[in-house]
Amino acid sequence: KALHFGNLESFIIGVCLALSSTIIIVTLFNDKKEITRLYAQIALGVLLLQDLVATVGKILFATKLQGQGSVLAIGFLLVRGMLLTGLLYAVSKYLLPKMTKALESSKDLLLIFALGWALGLATLFERGGFSIEIGALFAGVSLASLPYAREMASRLKPLRDFFIVIFFVTLGHSMVPNGLVGAIVPALVFTVIVMLLKPIAAITSMGALGYTKRASFKTAVAMTQVSEFSLVFLFAANRAGLASPKARAALTLVALISFAGSTYLMKYDDELFEKLEDKLRFFERKVTKEEQ
Repeated sequence: KALHFGNLESFIIGVCLALSSTIIIVTLFNDKKEITRLYAQIALGVLLLQDLVATVGKILFATKLQGQGSVLAIGFLLVRGMLLTGLLYAVSKYLLPKMTKALESSKDLLLIFALGWALGLATLFERGGFSIEIGALFAGVSLASLPYAREMASRLKPLRDFFIVIFFVTLGHSMVPNGLVGAIVPALVFTVIVMLLKPIAAITSMGALGYTKRASFKTAVAMTQVSEFSLVFLFAANRAGLASPKARAALTLVALISFAGSTYLMKYDDELFEKLEDKLRFFERKVTKEEQ
C-alpha cells in the first residue's frame, strides 16, 4: 500500500511474497542429502500448504478471466473440481498400482507412462475450467504415492532440469527493460521482506513451537525466496486485470535476486549457523523438542 499499489493488488503481492520455491528447495535438499532431516520435512510441509493456497487462488482468477466471478459460477467450478479430484483418487488408488506393476518390467515404458499421465491430467483439468498448472500439480501428487515414484523421479530428472532452464529463460524474456525502471524500488523493498523479514517470522514461529535453534534457522533459511508459483499466480492476476505490469516486473526482479541469493544461503547454512549461534538463543525455548 505504501508503494502505491491497489488494495487487492497489495494483498495478491503479499501472498506471492509469502510463497517459497518448491523447485529450488527440494533440489538443494537432495543435493545436500538432507531431504529426510526434520527441518527439511517441516519446510516441505509448508511448501505443500502454500501450493494449495496458490492453487485455490488460481482457480478464482480463472473464473474471473472467464467472466464468471459470481458465487454460483465459483460453486459450479468447485463441484467440477471435487468430481475430478474424486475420480483421480479412485483411479490412483485402484487402477494406477495395477498399471504401474505391469509397466515395471520396462523402465522406458514407466517414463512414457509418467509423462502421458502428467500431460493427460493437465489437459483434463484445463478442459474442466481449471489451469494446466493445477492439473500438473494433481498429476504429480497422484504419482507420488506409487511404489515406483522414486524410479519415475530419477528417470524424469533430466527432463525436469531441462524445463527448469526453459522456465528461467521465459522469465528473463518476460522482463521488458522499459517496465523495469519503475519497478526497481518496489523490487528492492520486496527482496528485503522475502530474504530478511520472512525468515525472521519463520524462525520466531518455530522457536515458539519448541524446535531447536538449528532446525528453526535452517528451515528459515530455506524460505528466503519467492516461488515459481508466485510468478504463475501474479501472471494470472495480471491477465485477470487484478495486478499491474509494474507489480509483475517487480516480482520478476525479486524472483531473480532471491533465487540466486537463497541458493548460496542454503549452501552455506551450516557455516552461517556457527557464526550466528549465540545470537539465535533468543529464538529457542528452554525446553525443546527432540529431533527424530
